[in-house]
Amino acid sequence: MTDKREATAQGSAGGPAPGRRAALSRLAAWATLPALAGAPGTAGAQSRTLRLVAPFPAGGSTDILARGLGERLGAMRSQTAVVENQPGANGALGTQAVARAAPDGQTLLVHTNAGIVINPLLYKTLANPMEALAPVAQLVELELVLAVRADTPVRSLAEFVEQARARPGGMTYASVGAGSLSHLAGEAFRLASGVPMLHVPYKGAAPALNDLLGGQVDCYFGTPPTFLAHVRAGKLRVLANTAADPSPWFAGVPRVADLYAGFEAVGWQGVFAPVTTPAAALETLERQVLAALTDEGWRRQLADQGMRVTGRPGRELSALMRREQSVWARLIERAKITVH
Repeated sequence: MTDKREATAQGSAGGPAPGRRAALSRLAAWATLPALAGAPGTAGAQSRTLRLVAPFPAGGSTDILARGLGERLGAMRSQTAVVENQPGANGALGTQAVARAAPDGQTLLVHTNAGIVINPLLYKTLANPMEALAPVAQLVELELVLAVRADTPVRSLAEFVEQARARPGGMTYASVGAGSLSHLAGEAFRLASGVPMLHVPYKGAAPALNDLLGGQVDCYFGTPPTFLAHVRAGKLRVLANTAADPSPWFAGVPRVADLYAGFEAVGWQGVFAPVTTPAAALETLERQVLAALTDEGWRRQLADQGMRVTGRPGRELSALMRREQSVWARLIERAKITVH
């Protein structure tokens, strides 16, 4: 995938870690730039409708993110913005709709790295969205954390590994489905630690959480909001987080990377446009999206949903996508992950 801008030029809440400070500095710089009204490169586009496609049902994190972004972009551009939920085929239907849309800056896709980077590695019949879409900006990251029941004797990641090695058959871990990020995080941990772990896939977070609480599985890699209330209630314990930075939700919880150097498995969401969108239009959209992310009230709302604002420009997101594609492809091959 070629980025046109590259061709013409890659617990509880605590204080920001170095990675987050860098993101905040980037966004502060964008906030000082004047917002550009109207669609990129077209004088009369303010009267047109800006479409943001969320390829999942209403109510999920992608939908929430798209609606918040649409509200701010619409106000910034003096333009009506609508969110269209187009679920189906693991997000492929909505992705294809945007890829085939007119490259005029009026149709955008809000999507995840699971849909853009990982799914094409697992579902060989899917068209590769990295070839059909141009990255505008990364919006947020979503870390995963490893949770166990609070009544288990395990109190640290090292103790978890020791117990897993001593137990015949190892540990069972839940995921929200085969091929999901929680599945891949579990397999990455299994390979990094060398401990025997059996994958138990569920159809969503709720049944996976229920079986963790009920003792049917030993652990679960999930997002912080999934576990927060149960940790506070003394029912679950979080052992580690999968991000490169310390968790802002669970103070003092170590990273998996503290025990296994280089370990990282995070989700993210970004904004994309049709690949033939002109470079000038992409630059304007990027500026507007990153300016929208400086809204402190919105940032707090996203944090409550377990999302950490990153605000990476399009060419940085493009480079990240290429790196992740290589990393996840190697993991899928090593772990022999298949989906049906």
